[in-house]
Amino acid sequence: MGNEFFAGNALAAAVRAKLGAALAVAGFFALAALSTACSDSSPPAAIASASTPTATPPATPTPIATPSPTPTATPSPTPTATPAPAATATAVPTPTATPTPTATPTPPSVISHSAAVSEGNGLIVFVGVALSAPGRVAVEYENEYAGKFRTALSERAAEHRIPVARLRADAVYRYAVGVERADGALEYGARGEFATGALPPRLAASTATGEASGRSSQKLILSDLLSYTDPHAAFPHMIMLDETGELVWHFHYGERVVSAPKIQPNGDIVYMRRDTGRPLTNRVPSLLRITPLGEIAEESKFRGDAPHHDFLQLDGGRVLYLGVYVIPDETPGVRRDAGLRVDTLNVIHSLDSPLPAAERVWHAPDFGMNSDVRPHMNSLSPSIEGGWIASLRDYNQVISISPDFQTVRWRLGGADSDFEFPDPADMFHRQHTASELPNGNVLVFDNQAGAPPP
Repeated sequence: MGNEFFAGNALAAAVRAKLGAALAVAGFFALAALSTACSDSSPPAAIASASTPTATPPATPTPIATPSPTPTATPSPTPTATPAPAATATAVPTPTATPTPTATPTPPSVISHSAAVSEGNGLIVFVGVALSAPGRVAVEYENEYAGKFRTALSERAAEHRIPVARLRADAVYRYAVGVERADGALEYGARGEFATGALPPRLAASTATGEASGRSSQKLILSDLLSYTDPHAAFPHMIMLDETGELVWHFHYGERVVSAPKIQPNGDIVYMRRDTGRPLTNRVPSLLRITPLGEIAEESKFRGDAPHHDFLQLDGGRVLYLGVYVIPDETPGVRRDAGLRVDTLNVIHSLDSPLPAAERVWHAPDFGMNSDVRPHMNSLSPSIEGGWIASLRDYNQVISISPDFQTVRWRLGGADSDFEFPDPADMFHRQHTASELPNGNVLVFDNQAGAPPP
């Protein structure tokens, strides 16, 4: 509940991916050739000379010849090689190629379209669409009182049969066919209108009990409905109301006992069922999943206490459900199935194996209940503290159960209540649908059945 769109078949919004173009940028590299000039020179050799002395007559002593100093050769300076200037290479930019514009493909055109009400359910319409080529389509539809909606995007095909749901009875809707373009957007062209059918007479009588006022905070409200307008037979139905209280979907589930149908993220509906017409202890319960068109998509049978009223889908594929079994009445001539019914909580750990056995994890007599009067548990919801909130209809009481199922943490209303009502007139009676709000308050639907007169 609370899904704005009836996903998968009516109102799931299509998710599109937009494609972008990537540009590659080329870099330029400049190459320069450098030349280095080199020169070699040899310095001049230094030569030393000695003078030979001349002989003189003996009478005259020969003086000691003083050698002339050898002149030091002064090297000529080595010329420095002047390097040749480096040659600079100028990078010539490569011209950028102009991208060729890509032609946007034209989406397929609608050749024909029509709308027809489903046989057996006036609140489901099929829109047929034929395209000029395979493509994906969605149908947008609106009514001035109900609002505007759109189906999920179909698979790619040339022929389509689009189911349209979440419709009011005896109403006229306008529709438009949207064909997906290459960029993911929808191109609307073909348009038409259709009129929905009437509700089954007994269902119309069951729901025409008054007028709703205001708007619900939930977009869609799903419930099972047993109408006893015919005193000899029930009229078992699931119904869905929009936020204004208008009936927008129904499903006749046959002569079965159904517990707490729940909308799944994909728009399917999961519920528990047990067969009627045989003793409670001999019934084989099952968990079913149906599409919004009423087609059974999956059924898992299991063994355990008979399910009733409510269940929760837990992580890991586990299921926690309210169960009941019978203490047989041994009085001669009395049906054994007419004995005392006892409330339990049960866990199905896995539905993968054939006919799995449910584990009984909570037993009302273990907590001082069900000795002579059945509590008649009728709702189950998670607690903000962890654990579970359960409504005990015939005790006029709501209880909190610990996560391990070993403790009743508190009781609200009825006998042995842990809380008091300042005004006794505010006390609820034979309530349903108890839940704990984020601030710790408890919300219940107060039936006020059996309440003392004001």
